[in-house]
Amino acid sequence: MTITVNPFLKLTAPGLPGLQPYIPGKPLSELERELGITNSIKLASNENPLGPGPLAREAALAALAELGRYPDGGGFELRRVLAERHGLDSAAVTLGNGSNDVLDLVARVFLHPGQESVFSEHAFAVYAIGTQAVGARARVAKARDFGVMSVDLDNRVLSFAEKPDQPDAIPGREGVALASMGIYVFNRGFIYEQLIRDSDMPGSSRDFAKDIIPGVVEKYRVMAYPFRDVRSGEQAYWRDVGTVDAFWQANLELIGVTPPLNLYDSSWPIWTYQEQLPPAKFVFDDEERRGMAVDSMVSGGCIISGAVVRHSLLFSNVRVNSYSYVQDSVILPDVDVGRNCRIHNTVIDRGCRIPEGMKIGLDPDRDRANGLYVTEGAVTLVTPEMLKQEPSYVR
Repeated sequence: MTITVNPFLKLTAPGLPGLQPYIPGKPLSELERELGITNSIKLASNENPLGPGPLAREAALAALAELGRYPDGGGFELRRVLAERHGLDSAAVTLGNGSNDVLDLVARVFLHPGQESVFSEHAFAVYAIGTQAVGARARVAKARDFGVMSVDLDNRVLSFAEKPDQPDAIPGREGVALASMGIYVFNRGFIYEQLIRDSDMPGSSRDFAKDIIPGVVEKYRVMAYPFRDVRSGEQAYWRDVGTVDAFWQANLELIGVTPPLNLYDSSWPIWTYQEQLPPAKFVFDDEERRGMAVDSMVSGGCIISGAVVRHSLLFSNVRVNSYSYVQDSVILPDVDVGRNCRIHNTVIDRGCRIPEGMKIGLDPDRDRANGLYVTEGAVTLVTPEMLKQEPSYVR
């Protein structure tokens, strides 16, 4: 008798039967055999073509004497040395057998059915596998929302594509691409010349990233500048907010316990104009009518009057009236939320007046029927025009 269906699949966790196995990089010998080449150097899969260093070889040979015994599964000594090197407590160091093991551990600890993980469309395959295995929901950020470039070892730009469907990865770093921040530095005379040339070119879309940059890259020496933190040398904080989903996510990041951009960092102040407003105020303390905000940022001039705000960011002069509930939302200045409203996963534009009893972000179909915009990431956008109100312009 031949068994064509694994009888144990029905006993597994819900996310497991549909899993597609991770396909790792192939050994060099197999690649040479398939491609008919020899004496090649493989740079993919984060492999060092030079092999382990002499100190690593010595350590491996020294460990052979204990090969017949169980190793320290907790890696006490390694964690101790790493913690000492980086000024940490050893309890803050987690070891794993490659990134696969660490990502799987993160998924098992922090994700479960009903929760979501967010990763790039062309990210490492294990992000999706780990998310599905624990029954959580994957939210995939479209990589084509960015301009992507390829560079040589001197950071000279070799090619530039605006929002490609399949971005070119950085050599040796599968799933990682160089995204353009949209900041360009030119000599004034040079850019005038390019703009005039483009204006005379039939068929041009008159788009800077689609027409000007690719044309310049083909004919001139264009250099990329890696955006790194001057103190740590690591990639500095930057977020693209060209979509509603990205804008919503970037704002909600700010309210985290240890956000990527800490607005309270006195050593890195942000100098900008800020209107002088009274402090935020929270009024009423009855059992069913308590003005409060939890895990949120509430700007000056706001009044939370007998309402509840959770995991949200409120810009200046926002008023949330009694018995309303706001969660996972970004509310821009001068918004008035009426009584008995329920607002979830929403971005509300400046000057909106939310009618009493309105529910937003709970039912995408109802939001669309009400003339609101719902993104691919299930974030609802509300503007004065959608509510048939006069838009509020910057004073």
